[in-house]
Order: sequence, then structure tokens, then C-alpha cells
Amino acid sequence: MKLRLRHNSIRLRLTRSEVDQFQRSGRVQETVEFPQAPLVFSLKSSSDVQTVSASFVDGHLSVAVPLEQGRAWANTEEVGIEAVFQGLSILIEKDWPCLHPSAAEDADTFARP
Repeated sequence: MKLRLRHNSIRLRLTRSEVDQFQRSGRVQETVEFPQAPLVFSLKSSSDVQTVSASFVDGHLSVAVPLEQGRAWANTEEVGIEAVFQGLSILIEKDWPCLHPSAAEDADTFARP
């Protein structure tokens, strides 16, 4: 899963296998190991969540989507989920190959529409 932060926005991009994992378990997580402390970021779906939301607590960035919205995204050709949560723009997308591809990096991406 790729994480992009820019201005007041969060963008998560998931490969095919990550979307499959999200579909099966309702959760995908990555960790970046810094010497001082790890940065953890995750995407989860839950029936307890009513709207797309995000939180950042103790080095963990968590993005949550309503269960049915997450299922619909993972199980269809829908490319992304876009929302604004308390002024924060959130975009969750299926990952596409780079325009200047590296075979290893693009092996698990979706075909461009």
C-alpha cells in the first residue's frame, strides 16, 4: 500500500493483492521502520463506521470506511473512494502501473482504464 500526503490530504493506493486482503479480512496495514519509532498506516472497513474517517494516534494513521462501501469498492471495477473528513481530503484507490514502468514495481497493479 502506498501512502501519499500532500497539503491537507491523504491518498492510499492498493495493489491487487492488497485489495484482495482488504476484501477477505477488512484490513490492510503497512509499517515504515524509523530509528525512533515506526510509522504505521492502515485501511480498515467496519460496520461501526458510518462515514470515511481518519485518525492519527501514537504514530498510527488509520483510515476507516463503512463496511458496505469497502466491500462494494473491493468487489467491483470502482476505482476509488473519495471523502472529506473534518476538512481532511481522503482518497483510496486501486493502484495502476506507472507511466514509466519498472516491471517489479508494477507486477501487482491494475490495468489502466
